[in-house]
Amino acid sequence: EVELFIYNKSPDAHNRFQALFQQSAVAIQIYNRQGFTVAVNDAWETLFGSKKAQLEGYNVLEDPQVHSTGVIHFFRRAFNGETVHVPATY
Repeated sequence: EVELFIYNKSPDAHNRFQALFQQSAVAIQIYNRQGFTVAVNDAWETLFGSKKAQLEGYNVLEDPQVHSTGVIHFFRRAFNGETVHVPATY
């Protein structure tokens, strides 16, 4: 969804986004509004020692840890379009 939106606005912007996303030293995971992972970058795969394919079927909105740590409401607010800051949690 993110890539298609950016690409439709400008193919050049899409290419810049892809370069920044993949080359970032910060681990990034992008979800769709339903809570499923649509993209992770190389830094994410390195940090978690995992590949995006292993996330098939994973939904952050159904993750028991997300509920037990109390951050679920941040995800719901973000998925509804609000900018949120999630405090660090273990």
